[in-house]
Formats: sequence, C-alpha cells, structure tokens
Amino acid sequence: MDQNILEVKEIGKSFEGTEVLRDITFQIEKGEFVAVMGRSGCGKSTLLYSISGMDDPTGGEVLFEGKRLAELPEKELEKLRLNRMGFIFQKANFLKNLSIEDNIIFPAFQSGQKSRQQIVKEAEALMERMGILSVADHDVRKVSGGQLQRAAICRAMINQPAILFGDEPTGALNSSATREVMDILEKIHQDGTTILLVTHDARVAARADRVIYLEDGRIKDECLLGKQEEKKSREKLLMEWLEKMGF
Repeated sequence: MDQNILEVKEIGKSFEGTEVLRDITFQIEKGEFVAVMGRSGCGKSTLLYSISGMDDPTGGEVLFEGKRLAELPEKELEKLRLNRMGFIFQKANFLKNLSIEDNIIFPAFQSGQKSRQQIVKEAEALMERMGILSVADHDVRKVSGGQLQRAAICRAMINQPAILFGDEPTGALNSSATREVMDILEKIHQDGTTILLVTHDARVAARADRVIYLEDGRIKDECLLGKQEEKKSREKLLMEWLEKMGF
C-alpha cells in the first residue's frame, strides 16, 4: 500500500516568462508534518498553491492520494479540495455577514454529505476542542486574532480532511496566540492528519517532522527533526541548520 499521500514530481511554475519554481520533487507520507521555509520571494506560497490544486504548475505533475491533479475535471478537483483537503491562511477570510459558527459549518453544507444536525454537532465539538465554543454566535469582527485563527482551523477540519495546508497560519498572531495555534495543530497531527505548512517562523517549523528549504524556486535541502526530541532541542537543531542555509 502506498504510504505517500502527496507526490510532487519535477514541477515548475512560471509567471510572464519568469521561473518561480524549478524542478521541485518531494513526497509526503500519510500522517507526516512538513514545513516549508525560505526567504521571502523564494516561491513558498506558490509551491503550496501549485501542489494543492489551487493553481496549476506549468510543468511536472502532482499526485494526491494517487490521483494526478492535472487530469481531474474541474468539478472533481473542487470536490477533492473541499472534502480531502483543509486550508488555513494568514488571514481567516471569513464571510462578515455570518457568525463564527456559520462560517465554520459553511464548507460542510457545500459538501452536502451530512445533515444540518450532524454538521452543527461536529462543528460545536470542534469549537469546544479549540476553546472557542463561547464565541460561536459572535460576529467575526468581534473576536481576537487568536480566536479567529482557531475558528479557521475548525473550518478547515469540518470535513475531516486527509491533509491540512497552511500558508503562514501564525503570521498575523502574537507569540502567545502562535503557541496556542501550534499546540492545536500538533494535536491534530498526532490524531493522524497530514500537515504541510509554509512559515517564516523557525519556532513554528520546529514542530514539524521535516523542514524543506527553498531558495530561488528550488529545494536547497531538507532537515529531519526527531519526533521524540524536546521542543528546545528541536528549535536549536533547526536554527543551526537554517543558519547554514543562509536564512
């Protein structure tokens, strides 16, 4: 049985003749937690969009659960992203006319696979787990940044995705909220969800099993972090490695 949930094979991406990604190849195993790092402009976010079906690479191929994304009809690709992938961004991008809870359950209604009663029950269980059930009926503009990002995680997890993609999910948070969000993501990972996130923060990346470093649109190197090592040891190991990378 194939252990890879995601296979990226020699993908490239160009914008108006400029190569942003070049011959990117890597695999992610089911249940793995991978972080992508690199200096601003190295192609991190472009990579995430290109391998998650949000954008099309201009070369190479991406396989998700054995399916070549480029070969899928648009409706099937949309269904795959909705039901098998979860997304967290730096900004939550919630609908302002909906409450926190309604924003969270919206993707489940789009999926149409469960009753409203079941969706609400699962959403409230997620919100309780994330510590935000008390603000379920609040306006999205009336909660803290940390609460909003925890709600974004609930929204990303409502359809029980196989993989969770994060594009700088803690980039707009203070250090305390960052720790809270990463503690939650770590628990989600421990429960079996695969995670791939882009970050500038070494403390965030140190939570991962593996860190991929991009430079000028290419993979420069990878750093393996021991799962059982203490957090401080992992951070120290990663910081020393990043210094060698020129980060």
